[in-house]
Amino acid sequence: MVAVSVLDCAPQRSDLATEAAPKSRNQERDTIGTRSGRPILHWTPEAIPLDFAFVNGIWGSGPSDVYALVTHDDSSDIYHLTDSGRWDRSIATTDVLTSTWGSGPDDVYCVGFNIDPFNHFPNPIYHSIDGGKSWHAWRTLQYVQGVWGTSRADVYVGGEILLHSVDAGITWQWIPMPGIFVATGWATDWHDILAIGIERPQPYYYEYATFHSMDEGASWRRTPLLGTNTQDRQIRAVWGSSRNDIFAVGHPGLILHSVDVGKTWTMQDSGFSRTFWSIWGSGPDDVYVVGEQASVFHSTDGGTNWTKIEVPLPISANIYAIWGSSANDIYLGANQALLHGQP
Repeated sequence: MVAVSVLDCAPQRSDLATEAAPKSRNQERDTIGTRSGRPILHWTPEAIPLDFAFVNGIWGSGPSDVYALVTHDDSSDIYHLTDSGRWDRSIATTDVLTSTWGSGPDDVYCVGFNIDPFNHFPNPIYHSIDGGKSWHAWRTLQYVQGVWGTSRADVYVGGEILLHSVDAGITWQWIPMPGIFVATGWATDWHDILAIGIERPQPYYYEYATFHSMDEGASWRRTPLLGTNTQDRQIRAVWGSSRNDIFAVGHPGLILHSVDVGKTWTMQDSGFSRTFWSIWGSGPDDVYVVGEQASVFHSTDGGTNWTKIEVPLPISANIYAIWGSSANDIYLGANQALLHGQP
């Protein structure tokens, strides 16, 4: 079941009108844990229908409460793993969902876009407060692609706009970031927001930069991220274990690391030259990045070295998503595959 509301995000406030409720360089294939002494993970496919579809988002509150976004050409389904051990379709949507996040089992968000040219408020923010049994959808004219947060009272949605909710998604405040497309973000709380955005200072090129705010978005410190005229470089995802340990990944084979909340970034070498799509870690010394050509890289030393991991996928597979409840319980989402890694 889904209820729908309209979110009109003009550049003032968003008003809500409710209708209804070294190893890194050797290209050596390895298995997880052989170098660090950690348990080796064995990867098995999950029983979830994925014919001509791909998994491009995963999030969970624990090992028996996991959500996966299964996307087709122009629509997405939200699947939910519960303590029954079975993946059930929570809802079938007519939207392409791109990101999911939650603060707990009764507070889950999914966002994305709709390609219907006749839909005047095409872009959805789905929210469930009952464990995926029902969903409410806010819709906005502006394109949105990412959702993240720190708690039920501190949730962000980014895209052509940056939205913030402090009341569990009941209302949304527009945070002014003129001329910036917010690609992704990360936060410790609403007084410490890090957004990675795209600027287009001239018509034919764009720039990536980080924007850090410590006053609820009233002012921002801008830091260039990849230099100017960098169409060949893109940031796809960000993750951090703390405000002084933040990673950003993307294309071509980009792994950037910041220890000062985005003031400076260090390029890390994985030996990979294609696109990294996602990143996740259980802590600062257990970090994974995933991407094209069935690529999974793992670091056990804060990103100084990266080891390539063997997973049972063809080289043609792209891994779009990764999430885990712990170092010994990890999911990978790819085209026509959802893999589960356990000892």
